[in-house]
Amino acid sequence: MSTPPPSGASPRRSPTPATRCSPATGSPDTTPAPAACWPAPSARARSRSGWRRRWRAIPRDKTSSTAAGCICSRTSCSWPGRWVEGAWTALETPPKVAIIIPNYNGRDFLRACLSSLQQQDYPDFTITVVDNASSDGSADLLRREYPEVRLIENSRNTGFAGGCNSGLRRELKGDADHFVLLNSDTRAAPAWLAELVEAVAGDSAIGIAQSMIHLADQPGIINTAGNEAHYLGFGYCGHYLEKDEGQFAGVTDIPFASGTAMLVRREVFDDIGLMDEELFLYQEDLDLSWRARLAGWRVVLAPKSLVGHSYSFSRNKMKFYYLERNRHVVCLKNYSARTLLVLLPAMIGAEAAMTGYSLLGGWLGQKLKGYLYLLRYADSIRRRRAASQGKRVVSDGEIVAFWTDRMAFADLKDSPLTKVANPLSGLYWKLARRLIK
Repeated sequence: MSTPPPSGASPRRSPTPATRCSPATGSPDTTPAPAACWPAPSARARSRSGWRRRWRAIPRDKTSSTAAGCICSRTSCSWPGRWVEGAWTALETPPKVAIIIPNYNGRDFLRACLSSLQQQDYPDFTITVVDNASSDGSADLLRREYPEVRLIENSRNTGFAGGCNSGLRRELKGDADHFVLLNSDTRAAPAWLAELVEAVAGDSAIGIAQSMIHLADQPGIINTAGNEAHYLGFGYCGHYLEKDEGQFAGVTDIPFASGTAMLVRREVFDDIGLMDEELFLYQEDLDLSWRARLAGWRVVLAPKSLVGHSYSFSRNKMKFYYLERNRHVVCLKNYSARTLLVLLPAMIGAEAAMTGYSLLGGWLGQKLKGYLYLLRYADSIRRRRAASQGKRVVSDGEIVAFWTDRMAFADLKDSPLTKVANPLSGLYWKLARRLIK
């Protein structure tokens, strides 16, 4: 399932990718709609003992499909199959998993999400929902209809990273082996969790695994099959709007894992710490994957672990503020000083282009606010950089082997900016790669 590290290498050293995600070529807006092919929501979740009974009743035959719904028909529950094949004969029980769902005003999605988790074929997992001071009655719904779900209520909105960390801090005190971060606006196929756990089971160097994420309202159409990372810190959905025809044959290294649905080993958090709460929103998944890879962990796609996502690309001023601010923070934290110097001319050019773009888009104030943040919190960024660099066992030369030189994300599709910027970006990257060690 995975390539062992070369002789003499760190046992969890990130290999240079033989196969990597290519940039998405199209990215029109989508509007969330009901996902008819995903498991329908029920009025109330069943108890964990019900999940265990369901798993025990599954035939121990890898060819027997346990999936339901049009999008999941090609997937079977491989966990019992691995058990038959002997991969887990030395274990009495499979790894324990803690699923953490950060939620902010996601009441309309929670029933569908939790219903799909009821139908999982995996035997041993818990669910924790972290409510970030929602005003839509999400917490009341959970208390009333899902008493078996662990609920954490934050007194304020701490962002995606803060919400995840609230759940992680609690669950890390328990005995879970793996932690899954899952968006509340998702629906998981019945074999989703089993396949996600299996993806990391064959290689102890795999620290993070992302599910194959489809658009919930477009069966078989990819939302992301591993996110793309531009060398200047831009991140976007990989293989967006492509049709999933089984072209992702096995577990594959990816640039970074989407926080929509990702599994993280306990050892990764023990090694590099939790998500960076200062980022608040956006790029926290890029930062986590980058830090993990710096520390020698692999970041992969689990193509048989299917989840549907009610995704839409929104355009608002605060989103651009966080995206622009955080890409600078993530680069400053995770690149070496040498690499930052090599990339400085390209960074200056990108700033000029993005400042002009922000002026045309009406969010110049948010762009300038991002610069003020960098100045105001320079000491904090310096400390976070020291922590990240202190865990480094992998060179930037190995890290950037996963990066792209193209900007192909949704908001800039077919724009004059990308038509000019991409050729220049590619030319500079061709030269810069030779200097990055």
